[in-house]
Amino acid sequence: MRKFFTFFAAALMSVGMFGATVQENKSLDASEWWGWNSTQANVESKLEGTITGAYGAIGTSFENANWSGWSKLVVVVDNIEGCVGEYWYLKAEIRNPGYEYPTSVTMSGELGIEGHDPHETNYVVIDLTAVPDGFNITNVDALVLQSAVTGSFTVSRIFLEKGTAQDPVTEDITLDASAWWGWDSSHKNVDGKLAGTITDAYGAIATSFGNADWSEWSKLVVVVDNIEGCVGEYWYLKAELRDNSFDPNASESVTMSGELGIEGHDPHETNYVVIDLTAVPDGFDITNVDALVLQSAVTGSFTVSRIFLEKPAPAEDVNITPNVDPDHAGVYYSTFFDSANKYALPEGVEAYVATRDGANLLLSKIADAGQTIPADNAVILKSSVTPFTLTPSDAETVPVNAINSLKGTDVAIATPANCYVLGGADGVVGFYKYSGTNLNPHKAYVVFSGSNQAPRRMPFIFDAATGVENVQGNVQSTKVLRDGQLIIIRNGVEYNANGMMVK
Repeated sequence: MRKFFTFFAAALMSVGMFGATVQENKSLDASEWWGWNSTQANVESKLEGTITGAYGAIGTSFENANWSGWSKLVVVVDNIEGCVGEYWYLKAEIRNPGYEYPTSVTMSGELGIEGHDPHETNYVVIDLTAVPDGFNITNVDALVLQSAVTGSFTVSRIFLEKGTAQDPVTEDITLDASAWWGWDSSHKNVDGKLAGTITDAYGAIATSFGNADWSEWSKLVVVVDNIEGCVGEYWYLKAELRDNSFDPNASESVTMSGELGIEGHDPHETNYVVIDLTAVPDGFDITNVDALVLQSAVTGSFTVSRIFLEKPAPAEDVNITPNVDPDHAGVYYSTFFDSANKYALPEGVEAYVATRDGANLLLSKIADAGQTIPADNAVILKSSVTPFTLTPSDAETVPVNAINSLKGTDVAIATPANCYVLGGADGVVGFYKYSGTNLNPHKAYVVFSGSNQAPRRMPFIFDAATGVENVQGNVQSTKVLRDGQLIIIRNGVEYNANGMMVK
């Protein structure tokens, strides 16, 4: 299950990772730590820090590390003696080069006084997805562990963590030589692998599938551990799929294939021959796959250690915790994007797309509760409930008839110029200019373009056709399509989708 959170205060997109996690430990070697009003030492492989004066700290350096790919930094604290400050026992803080107190921007996590037993194991976490304006997550210089008052603490582990996409679903194809056949060739099993020998030009080994339906799969992968000979003019080895209409004597028979080319491959290393099952040519029946053929244009031999089908892991529920509209109690906003999967909206949630009109965003409702939003369309979600869950759906999606200026990404990317994300810093919900280093995945953003100066904020204006109250004041707008072009009429003046007046 994926979890997504939207924070208005910093106009940042913060998303929880999903699937498996990757972790990277940071050194607890006391010789690599320094500090002020403090001492540090290793005790039974753990790091013990002692604070000897107010706001003392121990710290370690990272030589300007890029942590943009990580989601959190976790400090595991096994025990605390003293350090009972007014608000927290211990603070973990990361800093950029050239840090100066109090003007420099940092990122931090705190172990609060309330709700924690200092003699139990506790976790101080810095959320690396919520990067504040002015902090460069690609240039982390130091981590500081600080207490406001004297005391000591013992740290057993410090690590970075990030999520990975779920492992794809795979299904192996048998390598049992008795299930294979061929021509101008021979084959056998050697140490559990399939060894094929080509004895004449365009010889091959093959296996049958009984007219299998592979329409759900995205690729077929043949893992080739070693090739001797097989040096054709264009390729060492070709993997070819045939449906049950294939006729070797008919030139018009359609197949699907992947080739291991001569250039850029060491035949004595492990190589991969891949057939893209999503690119089905006209005339090939992917629901009726009959045979796989492994063929060489010249004599030689090869060893196959695995053949498998692969498809992406199924989509998961997405939990979203939106933030309240600062000017309308009981109304909540968040954004969402997924390039590959469709999701059904739960009760109390509506989906909107946005068309940029100069410095405004004209919102058009595309879906109500129970309807399914399409993949590859960034949306603004307006809800009367919090939290809520988006559910993967195979149902027919709603149409998107309006021009959608919202963009999205499935992976973390560098922030483009003049980028805006959801926020409410001025007490008005809208998209606010964002100067952070990176954008996080599965959220929406807008890029401002044009000759006019980029505004601080792009407020929402709801399309009157949706029946939703215009929450941005008395500005009225109507959208019409004229000769295939979106025309926006505001107070009797016509504009195009880029905010330019239409004469």
